[in-house]
Amino acid sequence: MRERSNGFWLALCGAWLITVVVADIVLDREGHHPVVLVGLVIGAPLLASIRLNARRTAFVGALALCVAAVLWHINAMPAGADSAARLAALVCACAFGVLAARRREQLQALSDQRRLSATRAEFLAAATTELVSSLDYVQTLAHVARAAVPALTDRCVIDIDEGRDVRRVAEYGAAARGSAVAVPIVFEGQSIGSITFANGPRSRVLDDEDRTLVVDLAARTARAVEHARINAERDHIARTLQASLFPPTLPSAPGLELAARYRAARGGADVGGDFYDCFPLGDGEWVTLVGDVQGKGVEAATVASLIHHSLRTIAVQQDSPARMLEQLNDVVLRRREGCHGRFCTLALVRLRAREDGGFDACVALAGHAQPLVRRADGAVEAVGAHGTLIGAVPDVRLDDASFTLDPGDLLLLFSDGITESRRSGELLGERGLCALLAGTGDDADHVCERLVLAASADVPADDIALLAVEVPRVESRHGVQRGQRADGALPRRG
Repeated sequence: MRERSNGFWLALCGAWLITVVVADIVLDREGHHPVVLVGLVIGAPLLASIRLNARRTAFVGALALCVAAVLWHINAMPAGADSAARLAALVCACAFGVLAARRREQLQALSDQRRLSATRAEFLAAATTELVSSLDYVQTLAHVARAAVPALTDRCVIDIDEGRDVRRVAEYGAAARGSAVAVPIVFEGQSIGSITFANGPRSRVLDDEDRTLVVDLAARTARAVEHARINAERDHIARTLQASLFPPTLPSAPGLELAARYRAARGGADVGGDFYDCFPLGDGEWVTLVGDVQGKGVEAATVASLIHHSLRTIAVQQDSPARMLEQLNDVVLRRREGCHGRFCTLALVRLRAREDGGFDACVALAGHAQPLVRRADGAVEAVGAHGTLIGAVPDVRLDDASFTLDPGDLLLLFSDGITESRRSGELLGERGLCALLAGTGDDADHVCERLVLAASADVPADDIALLAVEVPRVESRHGVQRGQRADGALPRRG
């Protein structure tokens, strides 16, 4: 665009000089004094000084002097004081035009430099804001490179070292073979990438101030990239640790169908204090349990993980569910500091297979809601005797309660997150839970699904854990796990 503008003004100056020569020739008449327009050539260098640089203005001035010499010859102007004065005026006009163009160039360069400095400062401030506002450094650096082109450079390339490979995370602008500035991205003495600015041959030459800008940008980029990498590593570690805190995968239990659901409270971590477990003891014996640690989030999940892992060890040493929970209480109290002083409620059921396909069951409750048994005819009953919660006091009162599970019966263990959920603004409660469970022939998996959907009417304020144990009817017995869903690493969430 600038070259086209220069060409236009050069052509305009040339047209002015041609017009002066033509007018001088046309206006001359025989028998009259010659019309001398040599003074008008002064207009050419003055016109050039308006838009052209000093070098081009000087060229126009020299051309104007040549035209003046031609007009002098055509008009046969005698040498003398008048001619010398005219020549001096023309030379001065050309010199003034060159000086004016030079001054305009200086002022324009100063204005451009100020504007460029302001643009650099605005770019660096915007780039800093972009770099600190996101941990996705690939997308962020792409935005930074896009902002640099064409405001500061014709081409911007950002490369990041990702182990064995160098990844080009940003590349904007056409290839430029003029000046270039390439600066390494260094963090703690180690190069982790590079930033390159490049301008084409018709653009301004990149200078030391551009290098200073790129060096500053590279330093901020290095901190942002390393910060993002550290956070990504911490996030990976946290997710790995959280995955280890999720409830275990349900086993395949001969003669039983198992299903479970787990969901942490909204607004917290993906794990919480509610937990469930089911594991074999051998010879057709199984232990099933659902517990609820005080609080929510990762700390509660850590305590829950400690408790249900401890129970797996204790269960092989004790036959009575009540004695298992008493021993667990001793463990939690001994590790009270590691458990952050949290207490726990728990419902534990020991199952023993019978030859007729049913199971003899024994349950102990430590401050937990009574499990529900849906009989084959649809009737629902609560089982177990209330006892002292775990981790609160040394002396606990815990009792065993025996019952049976016949073919077609279903045992439901649950945390208070399900009974404290709301439907249409009303608390579901244990009565509502019994009503949802009664009179249905749903299998274990469908029961869990229906209950979680019922608890999803409002945003849950507490964790939810469900474990359903069904003794299938003889004609439909599969002896396998029916379904399990939980947040995180388990199949799909309820």
